[in-house]
Amino acid sequence: MTADDGSTLNYDVHVYAKNEIVREDVVLQKVDDSGQALANVDFALYYDDGTAPFNDNVFTTDTNGEIRIDSLSKGKYYFEEVKAPERYATNNKKIYFEVLSNNGENQVFWTSIDSFVSENGQVINYGVPEIEKDVEDIDHYFVDRDKEFVYNVAIKTPGDIHKYKTLGVTDILDERLEFVTDGSIADG
Repeated sequence: MTADDGSTLNYDVHVYAKNEIVREDVVLQKVDDSGQALANVDFALYYDDGTAPFNDNVFTTDTNGEIRIDSLSKGKYYFEEVKAPERYATNNKKIYFEVLSNNGENQVFWTSIDSFVSENGQVINYGVPEIEKDVEDIDHYFVDRDKEFVYNVAIKTPGDIHKYKTLGVTDILDERLEFVTDGSIADG
């Protein structure tokens, strides 16, 4: 390269890139409330404006409960759960994160930190309430309409029950039977 005055050559040339390409691997892990990995949970990936970065933007967790997207470019994104495994509630809360460069180091920064999402991208899924009903401790019972029977209804609540506003259970009585008492509620 010639010097500024054009009379000499400069053999010690330094080139500095002006444009930096920021890419980072993103790993989301889905677990249940006991920390066990949940496979086969579907998540859609979107830019924060709601557009999809890929034609096929639905990803499924593997046996380790993980979705891994390699070399995701700099930007703001969110995952949205679209299908949960059987017996689990689908969490429709958007899970926001950002791929950025911080002091020259590329990283993923999870911005939806709360009781469902940790700072390392681990997302908790809680089960749906489970209801068991029996008649006098027998699952299948042939009922005599002229006799009184005790129905037992037990509810196994999920780990995030403290976040519920209400939990209602409706038990529809067969039209051939008559409701006798309000019953009682017992913790167990």
